This record gives sequence, structure tokens and C-alpha cells, in this order.
Amino acid sequence: MSSRQVHPTSTVTETVCACNHMTAFGAGFVTTPNTIDLTTVFDKFADIGNNAGVLATVLTTLALYFVVVMFLRKFDKAGTTKLIVHSLPDNRFTDTYYYKMTVYTSHGRGSGTKSDVAFSLFGDKGSTGVRVFKQGPGTFQAGGVDIFLMTVDSSLGDLHRLQIWHDNKGGDDRAWKLDKVIVRDLQSGDTTSFLCNQWLSLDHGDGCINRILPASTEQDLSSF
Repeated sequence: MSSRQVHPTSTVTETVCACNHMTAFGAGFVTTPNTIDLTTVFDKFADIGNNAGVLATVLTTLALYFVVVMFLRKFDKAGTTKLIVHSLPDNRFTDTYYYKMTVYTSHGRGSGTKSDVAFSLFGDKGSTGVRVFKQGPGTFQAGGVDIFLMTVDSSLGDLHRLQIWHDNKGGDDRAWKLDKVIVRDLQSGDTTSFLCNQWLSLDHGDGCINRILPASTEQDLSSF
């Protein structure tokens, strides 16, 4: 007889050991895992038609997965497009001074435009003259934010005025509601805001498509 044995009076919750010596001992158990036969597991799919609930759950999960993936992909592409910095078409390679111009179109139906937009920026050291934003797919959409790189031959100094207008040739999307324009001097880091929140339209508001926007003060920004 072995020195240690499981006594017949043991149950599933209590183990009774029988031994013929007085030493310390312990007991435990191991749950044997169910084995999976990988050579036959895919054969079970042949019978999935008889499990309508399982089949419906699988198909619904797959459909939702692809819908979410397509939505996120579209959203990601749209976000990537908005992060593109457009170089102004009239920039010159001989220019050595750079400004970033961020244009915010107002929210609301019909706020975007397909008209060509132009502007002049004025500072205490000079002005840009007439410059043109690059119009293209996705630019100046309602609620959109468009970023442009403008080059000039030298600093404009402290910015104090922005004149902005469009040619009103955008067809059904000729009107434009401009929210604001933020100009950042990439050399000094100075930022100047020009608040608008008005229509540039012959059919909306006061019928004006040409706006002169003064540089905003801190009080203007806090109340905008």
C-alpha cells in the first residue's frame, strides 16, 4: 500500500487522505482543459445554417464592423485634407518672409463658397497688395478651416487691417459667410486675428462682398 492515498470518503468539495505516517502533506486538484481539434473545427461551419441565431449574430457583427471602418476611413481622410497647408498661387520663390493664414468659414447651410477669394493685408511696414487664395475641392466649406502659406519679400510689421472679398462667380455657392482669419508671422511668432462673422454676399446681410476687417483687440476676442 502506498504511504498516501485518497480515502473513499472524499467528496468533490473535501479530500480525505489516508497515510501510514505522521508527516505534513497537502492536496490539490487540476482541471483538465477541453481540447480543440483544429483539424475539424472548420468543418463545423458547414452546419452553421442550422444555427440561425449564431449566423445572424456573426453577419450583423461583420456588417457593423465594415460600416464603422468605412465611416472612420472617410472621417480620417477628411481630417487629413483639412490639415493640408495650401501655398498661395502668387507666392514667389524669391520671397524670404512667411505668414500662415488660417481662414474659418462660418457654420450653417450655404455658408461655404466656390467663388475666388482675394485679399490685401496691411501692416505698419507695408502691405501685400492684392493676393489670391487657392480655391479647390474642399476649401471654404461651411464650418471649414483652411490654412494657407503666404510669402512676401519682407516683414509687414504690426498688422492692423485685412481687406477681403470674392468675385461672386461661384454659381449657386457664390455667397460666403466668413467667421474670422488668423494670421501668424512665422518668423516672430506673433498672431493677429481679424474677426468678421458676416456674409460676403449680394443676397444676404447688407449685400456687401468686400469687407475691411481691423485687427482684433483682446476685448474683441473675449466677446466674440
